[in-house]
Amino acid sequence: ANLIASSKSEAPLICEPSVIAVNRRTGNILAVGEEAANFDLSDAQNTVLMRPFRGGLTANCDITYRVMADMLKRSFGRDLRGARLLLGIPCGMDEIGESVLIELALKTGVKACHLIYTPLAAMAAEFISPFSSCLLADIGAVRTNVMLLTKGKIRYLRTTEVGGETFDGAIYDYLLKKYKIEISRRQAEQIKMKIGTVYNDGVTAFETLSV
Repeated sequence: ANLIASSKSEAPLICEPSVIAVNRRTGNILAVGEEAANFDLSDAQNTVLMRPFRGGLTANCDITYRVMADMLKRSFGRDLRGARLLLGIPCGMDEIGESVLIELALKTGVKACHLIYTPLAAMAAEFISPFSSCLLADIGAVRTNVMLLTKGKIRYLRTTEVGGETFDGAIYDYLLKKYKIEISRRQAEQIKMKIGTVYNDGVTAFETLSV
């Protein structure tokens, strides 16, 4: 759902919607991220908004490269020759996809590119020891990456097509069916964030919405 770029020891430099504006006729990318989300669509016949990364990495190499290059340039400037890039990838990516991604990253001008499964990236962000034994779940907008780690070794990897937007949809459907209340997807997301649990503590979604 979002394009995120960070540098070592700093807060995220970019956290923007994974939206791109594309020229219908030429296929050229006109804008990326926040700029694309706010793009002037008065010329709708020639411009279209796309979310190619919404379900994970896109198979379109040109789009991947252009978006990656744009984010790196805006985050770290034009000279990337000394930069080392760490990219979070889904657990289900095959070796061919990994090789292509590294090749595209090096094409932007960075010195080196390394890949890390997103659950491991989340684990590192929480300063959890890589030699811990734990089950990690990285929940994205439309996919969840699950990893079982024991004594520093990956025992199980899986990517499943269920994510945060699935939960939003379930809340939306429940309120419509149970209470005949139609809300927006944004409101459904807010309810999910406020309740934040599947444990029944006596507070219904309707009462949360009323607050």
